[in-house]
Amino acid sequence: KARSEGFMERRLLPSLCTLCSTRNKSWVIVSCFLGLAVVTFYLNTNLIIGDIEEGSPILKPNSPYNRDVEFMAGRLPGSMNPMLVIVEGEEDAVKEPELLKIVDRFQAHMAKLPEVTMTLSIVNLIKGINMAFYENNPNYFLLPDNRKAIYSNLHLLTSGGAEPGDYDTYYSHDFNNLSITIFCVNHLPSTIAKLLRHADKFICKNKLKIAEVKLAGGRIGVIAANNESIVVELATTLTAALVLTGLLGMIVFRSFMAGLILVVPLSLASWFTFGYMAIAGIAINLQSLPVSIIAIGIGVDYGVYLLSRMREEQRKLGDLGLAVREAVATAGNAIVLTGIIVIAGVVFWVFSDIMFQAEMGVLFSIVTLFHVLGALVLLPAMIQIMRPKFLFR
Repeated sequence: KARSEGFMERRLLPSLCTLCSTRNKSWVIVSCFLGLAVVTFYLNTNLIIGDIEEGSPILKPNSPYNRDVEFMAGRLPGSMNPMLVIVEGEEDAVKEPELLKIVDRFQAHMAKLPEVTMTLSIVNLIKGINMAFYENNPNYFLLPDNRKAIYSNLHLLTSGGAEPGDYDTYYSHDFNNLSITIFCVNHLPSTIAKLLRHADKFICKNKLKIAEVKLAGGRIGVIAANNESIVVELATTLTAALVLTGLLGMIVFRSFMAGLILVVPLSLASWFTFGYMAIAGIAINLQSLPVSIIAIGIGVDYGVYLLSRMREEQRKLGDLGLAVREAVATAGNAIVLTGIIVIAGVVFWVFSDIMFQAEMGVLFSIVTLFHVLGALVLLPAMIQIMRPKFLFR
């Protein structure tokens, strides 16, 4: 057969064929991939889940919007990252000294963290009114001891020309519930985890009979919920995609081993991509979450090309080693060209002003490269070692 003799035919593909020409060499290839997987495991312990920059993660840090947010965060520390703690109580619970003293201690407990710039609740206003009765002496910036005095201070707050809804930030109109606002310096995943852990520790040690403390609302609460969802969805969707791909591979080739051989390179490609993200400081967030899942649908094509070609050559040549070499030399050409085209189609996204698009261009290029390497290097080595029966049928 006449074929154009380019770089791939003369150099690249013959070199790849040589890598897995024998079972011993194939064991070396598989061992190298397993070693990289172990190294990547330690890298992935530093993988960041959640937003790591102030402002919008969709835009680049030097965008006007994100620069403005950074400016405001610098001038008003904590104002951009409030965390709300809701206290739901029984009737007139806000007037109870027992509850307010617990809230006061909780605020002091959270204020000890360096990540917290300020805490605010109705307790601050009641203590301010109490101090005003004593000529603004700061020694009297404290809560009254009895329910009557607390109600008097609340009455002064609400009857001094306040408009309806002015104090909804602090407590409900029926005096059953109140909120505590904790202003944080940033919303890094480590900061959020530390805040929630610190708050939960206090709540567990100070149970209330008349109220229930609930974490957490505000921007910090929303981001914490997103981060928890990302962890669950990442594991669930990635596992589901790999299992479904393996099942379809089993059906197409009528072999359990075929599904396994297709899934292993795909799994390692996603694993290595997460390792790259850990090194590059790219976080897994709602924008980058779909990348590894979508890439599985692209990368499985390469394995199907190669397995189909190996089966054809095995039937024709009757020798597995020769069939693997011929499959890599022929189908490998299509795999490399397809990978190059996919990468060329997305790599220029890196120049986009939209952060999401720029990161997606890099990640799609990286994961496609890993899929090509897995198909042309790891998959033939696994075939040489496992010698699956479906190729001989």
